[in-house]
Amino acid sequence: MTPDLMRAGAETRRAAEERAAVATAAGRSGGRQASWSRVATGELDVAHGAILYLDDITVSFDGFKALDRLTLSISAGELRCIIGPNGAGKTTMMDVITGKTRPDSGRAFFGSTIDLLRLRENEIAEAGIGRKFQKPTVFEHLTVFETVAGMTDEETERTAELFLSLEGSHSLVVVEHDMKFIDALTRGRAGRKVTVLHEGRVLAEGSLADVQGNDQVVEVYLGR
Repeated sequence: MTPDLMRAGAETRRAAEERAAVATAAGRSGGRQASWSRVATGELDVAHGAILYLDDITVSFDGFKALDRLTLSISAGELRCIIGPNGAGKTTMMDVITGKTRPDSGRAFFGSTIDLLRLRENEIAEAGIGRKFQKPTVFEHLTVFETVAGMTDEETERTAELFLSLEGSHSLVVVEHDMKFIDALTRGRAGRKVTVLHEGRVLAEGSLADVQGNDQVVEVYLGR
């Protein structure tokens, strides 16, 4: 991530927070992201601790179950890492949370009272759930080598620091394959959960050490 993109991201985040504050003042629900969502509320009720709750979510495409009775709960202010092999259901899960895909069955709530399955995509965004897509980009001022290395180790570390700085005041769900990045987000932090998806369900959940030591996770995703 280049410095100009970091600045642009910060400006975009500030603008989104200002819009959310205006929405709250107008009587609409506040909040922020499925990559991040604000804990401060307006109409958002987090009295029970969970800011995002998925219950028995099933999504089928031509008979293939992309999500198979997926149940997941994210606490207010939590930074949760989601990992899993390709086809595990990570993208479909994000699609359900943000309203892009409607499940065949199940429930999805933002806080205790906002039923995400009753809202359109734009209404979910206005309620405070946002998403950052992975978007490969060619930067003309970079060399071919710099473009192929992707983010540098320093840029990756700074991104992890940015996410960690948002923890507590925002709830974040990070979907990632880079285990070094996951380690940077979870190292030395007791209680930080990593969720492993496989075949549309939660295969394992716990600390990074817990899931790395899980034989099923090793078999289907991490390898030996």
